Amino acid sequence: MSLFVDGQIDEVALMNQLLSNLHFMMMAFYQPEGDRYKILYEEHAINSQIKLHGYDPKDAIIVTKARKNESCLRTEDIVDILRHEGHSIALVMIGGAHYYTDQLFDIETITRIAHEQGCCLEWDLAHAIGNVPLKLHDWQVDFAVWCTYMYLNGGVFVHSNHFNDNHLSRLDDIDRDKSALRFHVSNPSIHQCAAVAASLEVCLQCNLDLKRDNVLFSGKIFDELGVEQIREKSNALTQYLQYLLQTELAGKEKLFFIIYSK
Repeated sequence: MSLFVDGQIDEVALMNQLLSNLHFMMMAFYQPEGDRYKILYEEHAINSQIKLHGYDPKDAIIVTKARKNESCLRTEDIVDILRHEGHSIALVMIGGAHYYTDQLFDIETITRIAHEQGCCLEWDLAHAIGNVPLKLHDWQVDFAVWCTYMYLNGGVFVHSNHFNDNHLSRLDDIDRDKSALRFHVSNPSIHQCAAVAASLEVCLQCNLDLKRDNVLFSGKIFDELGVEQIREKSNALTQYLQYLLQTELAGKEKLFFIIYSK
């Protein structure tokens, strides 16, 4: 799975579904303190996590929105929020690719600016992983989550920078004895994977058993072709669709509206 995010093998673990992965990661990485307690999020946030720490979601959530009469968020608007309010933001949570507009966010730039402001950053890759090229390790992404119902098996990415971070809060009730063979369900040992290193794994074994062969098979395809070629084909098909709309429906532009064409 690490090839899908271009991360180290021990930075990635297959586990759970999107929302449960998000909650587990937030338990560790959302650490509000003093004036830095807000979450920058697109459209909506995990209100229960805010309330769990004793904050009012109406005050602690900064929502990123598209400009008037626009459908997509502008990178410069997100950067502007980070530079003006970054001192109060504990966690930035953005989707790698928007589920509705198909907008692909500038993960590298937003991550860099967020870190400059001292913010921890999470990427929801449900609509991005297996769909577009990613370089989470090189981009210094703190952590990322994704789901099973889209392209791949649900999982998480945790950057190796955090492997020895003793300041991360965590759910530490799992048996961490590396000799416990009942937990050896992957190669390398699942104990060495990022999610378990952070003591966050609650792995749905039945889900892994059902999807293991499919994941391995699709992984071989990605390994042989490379996600770059898949992305090129995706772009070509999208451009062809746009061409057909603009030529076959010329003069009938009121029938449709292209919200994102990149």
